[in-house]
Amino acid sequence: MPFKSFSIGQVCSVIFILIFSSVAFAQLDWDNDVIVFGTENDETLPLLVTVGNGQFRAFCISQQQVLRTRKSQLNGEAWGAVDDKQLFLEVSGFGAVADNQYAYIWHPSAAIWRIANSQTEWPDEGAIYAYPELQGVIAMDLVCDSEFEPVDTYLHGFAVYRSESDSAHFGCFRSENRAQSIAVYGQIDSAFLMNENRVSVSGAYTWSGENERLWAAITLDRPGTTGEQVALYFSDDLGQTWSNRFTPDSSSYEQLHLTMLGYEETIMLAYERRNSASVAHDIYFVYSPDNGESWSEPIQLTDHVYDDTRPELEISDGMVGLFYARAQVQAESGQLLFRQTSLNQPWAWEPEIAVSETDAFMISEGYAAAGNANGFSAIWSGRLVGDDGDIFFDASWRGTSVNEQPRVESPRALFTQNPVTGRIEYELPRGTQVIATLYNMLGRTVNQSILAGSRGFWSAPAYLPSGTYMLTAKSSPPIRIQIVH
Repeated sequence: MPFKSFSIGQVCSVIFILIFSSVAFAQLDWDNDVIVFGTENDETLPLLVTVGNGQFRAFCISQQQVLRTRKSQLNGEAWGAVDDKQLFLEVSGFGAVADNQYAYIWHPSAAIWRIANSQTEWPDEGAIYAYPELQGVIAMDLVCDSEFEPVDTYLHGFAVYRSESDSAHFGCFRSENRAQSIAVYGQIDSAFLMNENRVSVSGAYTWSGENERLWAAITLDRPGTTGEQVALYFSDDLGQTWSNRFTPDSSSYEQLHLTMLGYEETIMLAYERRNSASVAHDIYFVYSPDNGESWSEPIQLTDHVYDDTRPELEISDGMVGLFYARAQVQAESGQLLFRQTSLNQPWAWEPEIAVSETDAFMISEGYAAAGNANGFSAIWSGRLVGDDGDIFFDASWRGTSVNEQPRVESPRALFTQNPVTGRIEYELPRGTQVIATLYNMLGRTVNQSILAGSRGFWSAPAYLPSGTYMLTAKSSPPIRIQIVH
């Protein structure tokens, strides 16, 4: 797997032909839940991974020490049982990722188990321990870089722990043989302040051509009363060396429960933020379209009297999905919600949709989400009747169609790029006028103009600097324009 030699490439294509079709679409309502785990025992801490071709694996903890597993080969419509696994340890939290061969499950003790995607029972092999000399880590995340390299997948780990001298460390490790052993250890940062009950960690990767960049994020404590802040780091040599710490949100407000997602050269981060001691937590979002060279301002995605917490980002076929929990302050139950945006326009989010019923989601017992070619899906812990918790699944492709949108006549455009400005030939229905809006890749409007007449040309203003821009008109999908001076 090659090291990343970082550079910003420029698109030099000369002719693009884009036909904008008039397609009616429907919004799905996430109202067709499936019970995945539903025994009389309390089932908590659900996890969900995609294992290819419409298949999923779901995990949960039952009776404190039993890892239960289900597998679906029908896009979540039906779930088959897999043998349980006795863990012989108390489980307060765990996580899972998958590549095209295995699902990997990890525990805060830094134990990692794996099960092949084709297996219906657990193998005899035990766990490997990422940090066998430690009693456990404080926070941990695993990332499979299978989107970048499906065949030669690496498993990257990010962990916060204390050394024997009680100093804080943020480290990384890597398995090159699908969790049979740990090949490389590294240190990202050390000697920082943290609140062990509030620290969170997230990892991601981006890529450009054959070069990969790793990303690590952590919530660090700050002196005084301002609370935690998200800190970011990146590595261009697979974790051997790391950048200095930097902060995408420089505000003094506390920032918690971060989640990170990368795709090609776009890196995205969501987290919960509280703007004052008397204001509820809301979800904020920042992103970079150019591998960290420039960053958007923090975008506030929610504004509710209740707390919006625990965000999770997923991707599906050019769309970015955001899941988050909403509940009254200190309430045990709440609601799981969802929003989405286009990867081409990460500043323009659609309205939120309810995934679970109100007060049907046990927030402290967790949820997990996934994205695949079909759309987005989620699994969560809830209680319908009695005191025991069950695990539910739903997906964007399972709900009934509502809010059918009328067919819209949209401009058809032939885009021929001029080396200086770019030029759009458009066609409009008779008597129609539409506003063409040009955005930079951080979502800021840089130009607006009116398209009129049945046929004409739109040209990018000559004063704009070189770079990539997005042009939209009415309901048309965005056009990517590369301006080169």
